[in-house]
Amino acid sequence: MRFFDISLMSSTRWRQSHAMSHHTFPNTCLDLEVTQFEPFAYLMPKPTSLFYNIFSLFILPILLTAVTFIDFLKRWISNLLFTEDEFELVDLIPFLELYGFYLVNKESYLWFFFVFHGTLSFTFAFLSLPGIHHHSSNFYEGHQGRKDTDWGLLQVDTIVDRWLTSSDNTSHSIAVSAFGDHTLHHLFPTVDGSILQHFIPAYRITLAEFNINYKQSNCFYDWFEFTKVLFTTKQKKKQK
Repeated sequence: MRFFDISLMSSTRWRQSHAMSHHTFPNTCLDLEVTQFEPFAYLMPKPTSLFYNIFSLFILPILLTAVTFIDFLKRWISNLLFTEDEFELVDLIPFLELYGFYLVNKESYLWFFFVFHGTLSFTFAFLSLPGIHHHSSNFYEGHQGRKDTDWGLLQVDTIVDRWLTSSDNTSHSIAVSAFGDHTLHHLFPTVDGSILQHFIPAYRITLAEFNINYKQSNCFYDWFEFTKVLFTTKQKKKQK
């Protein structure tokens, strides 16, 4: 997790928000990773105009590039202006990186710093947003949910695994670093990603026992599905 601190984000805050919000309430208004782009883009069904949906489609890449910068500014504003003691030494890593860029090139160090972190931010968001949770076949708040309110079933309903990043179809390193085996990650959030591949046989047997389809999507098709989610203005009722 400490690799997170190489970016402008905080692994400590990520663990808190990711576990308490996203993993507990996926694809609902309490999921910060769904609502973080509002009001510029809505990732849940909401009545909006066609112009607004097109606007969201074009501004979203800018937001994806700025995600880590925004998190960094929020964290430092909180550290400087509020009384909560949230400062960690790892918060200084971006400044050390900036100094490193300065030593390499005194004329263009700011440009390289922003390009480095902008690319990192966009890549992270690019891999995590399209498909997986944001797919037209997934459950969102407002849909009619299952009669069985089992927490594990909700996790399964809000995720489509990527075929390309599944441990069955790619290298172990890609599966771990590109959000592969994501449903299993939600069912066993505290288990190291390197171990999840061993759960797959038992997981698929369990799905078959409960007559649940194992959902997988093509990585390139994920962006089409993501666009469909952005343009969805009505809450579809899905009874399962």
